[in-house]
Amino acid sequence: MIHKRDNRVLLPRLFWKEGVMKFKIHGPEVSRKTQCSCQGYEYYKHRDFNRAIKEFTKAIKSNPVHTFLYFYRGNAYLQTGKIKRGIIDFTKAIRLNPNEAVFYNDRGIAYAMLHRYDNALDDFTRAISLRPNESVFYYNRAITYAEKADFKNALRDIEKAIQLDPQDYEAYLYRGQIYFQLGKLSDALLDFNKAIKLNRNFAEGYLFRGRLHLAQNKPSEAFSDFTCAVRCNPFNPEAYYYRGLVYYRERKFDEALSDFTQAIKLDPENPDYYEARGVVYMQRRNWHDALKDFGKVLRHKVGSELVYQNRARAFLEIKQFKMAINDLNRAIELNPNNSESYILRGVAYYNRKEWHNALADFKKALALDSNNPALYVKLGCTYLRLNKLASAIRCFKTAYSLDPNYRLALIFLGFAYEKKGDLENSRYWYRKLMETEPISEDSKEFLRYVVGD
Repeated sequence: MIHKRDNRVLLPRLFWKEGVMKFKIHGPEVSRKTQCSCQGYEYYKHRDFNRAIKEFTKAIKSNPVHTFLYFYRGNAYLQTGKIKRGIIDFTKAIRLNPNEAVFYNDRGIAYAMLHRYDNALDDFTRAISLRPNESVFYYNRAITYAEKADFKNALRDIEKAIQLDPQDYEAYLYRGQIYFQLGKLSDALLDFNKAIKLNRNFAEGYLFRGRLHLAQNKPSEAFSDFTCAVRCNPFNPEAYYYRGLVYYRERKFDEALSDFTQAIKLDPENPDYYEARGVVYMQRRNWHDALKDFGKVLRHKVGSELVYQNRARAFLEIKQFKMAINDLNRAIELNPNNSESYILRGVAYYNRKEWHNALADFKKALALDSNNPALYVKLGCTYLRLNKLASAIRCFKTAYSLDPNYRLALIFLGFAYEKKGDLENSRYWYRKLMETEPISEDSKEFLRYVVGD
């Protein structure tokens, strides 16, 4: 039996989204005589896999030694997500005919779907030993090696697959991904170009090349490729997602929002799309919609520190300080070495007038980020609230030494000395402030808040 190239089961597309595995599974091609031997195959061709399974089961009862019936049913089980049942059927087919290479190949795919990569490698190797000139077997083994981060063997096998079938545009795509992992970006680009040259309508070729351009900070080239990917396959949510990222980088938030929303419509279970849209809502100051999207993300990604941080920012904006603190507690549990979480929690405590808690968080943040002038100003403002003027002045002076143009440091130095009754030093720092650009309205508002007006 010839396992036709464009009807094979493909292993995951790798590298670009860690932890996400995508399998493209299609039915095997066989002779017309075998196709017509069972109604189940007709159901299989029309992707009615549950009926196909029922028909194959009936046929097996009548002919329990027909190897391809187990093979077909095994593939139907894979299509319905019943991987272990598929493995049982492939194993039965192998016992009846241990010399059929595609049985090992498809069982190897099933093992790979269960992350049993060593078993998968054994099966692909056995398939290669039975049919050493079949490119698909090397292709599948290459992807499995890549899943194990064995890029040396992955590269060797994918090159063999290309040698056996030099028109295989998907093989060039995968080799490009391997080169990308190895840091050989020029070689990766050549392979992505080759894949697209062989198939001008290859949506994923444009998609991966666009990601490479994005990684190289070439947004115009990336945008062009992602738009081509959308044109070639308007039902691929990743094409909209990555084009949305380009729009976001270019601060075209309306267009980014549209693309992220389209990605969600096509794949409403992907938390990355909600996270991206939530960030756009934050940029548009649409805090409530941002909160909704971040909430959906956390149903799937409970261990995402950044999402907790972003949701906390939205809570801060709508003055839900306790909710913000809860999220930042979780972010700190996940990563106690991120200064930003302590800063944000300190701000929440500050707004709740919990001065000592705010002070503790700003100090923890400084232990992690000692060159942040804005952080010294926050710490100094907290000391002001506690009427510890000497400590506040030290903080503001440190902020000034780190950035002599940081106007808030000058404002609060003048204010702190004035509060202390040292008018000479107060005037000195206010004069320094006058030498800078005019004070912004934000600075004035912040000063009025700290003073208590």
